[in-house]
Amino acid sequence: MQLIKSRAIRKAVKLHGPITPCSGRDSLSDCFTTEINGLYLWFNCKDNSTRVIKSYPPLNRSENTETFWRGEPRGIPDNTL
Repeated sequence: MQLIKSRAIRKAVKLHGPITPCSGRDSLSDCFTTEINGLYLWFNCKDNSTRVIKSYPPLNRSENTETFWRGEPRGIPDNTL
């Protein structure tokens, strides 16, 4: 799970630049919400706006997690978001 969280943080930094924890949290590791359909990272950008990145789980255990834990919806490349 830690690897997935690290990838989500790297994705957020890649898309939004420097990020900070939101809602008075002490660290980015406290800014995750886990749901059945994915993992959410909540964070603030340098303009202090709150953003969220959703990571999708692999469809089954045999699939490569590298393919799916990239922070974008399946089938939609980064440049179309």
